[in-house]
Amino acid sequence: MLAGLGFKEAGSSTGGMSQYYLWSGNDMKFSLQDDRGYYECNIISINKPIERLELIKLLRFLKDDAFFYREELKIAKLSGTLSANAYVDLFYKNYRLIKDFLFGFSQSGFDDYQNYVVIFD
Repeated sequence: MLAGLGFKEAGSSTGGMSQYYLWSGNDMKFSLQDDRGYYECNIISINKPIERLELIKLLRFLKDDAFFYREELKIAKLSGTLSANAYVDLFYKNYRLIKDFLFGFSQSGFDDYQNYVVIFD
């Protein structure tokens, strides 16, 4: 799926119980970190902001829906995280929305994202 968006593997690291994978595209980077079955997924803009943006938090913010993907997270039963494949699928389905946010970057929009409170239950 990531290759279909023009992403190529840009690096990986495995050590002990933790693994890290990074794919790079023309517009952004997609990272997955696995720490004993707990996955963390981040988007890293190549332009501004050069910071990690948590995928679930970013999509909840962009969709203005504090409960976006709440049921899927509960069903996954992975302590508020998804599987690696589910993160890739979620990113793929929302790629255009994420890309539009990053290319329409404004400091106030980024500040709003930073201040957006995500509650996982």
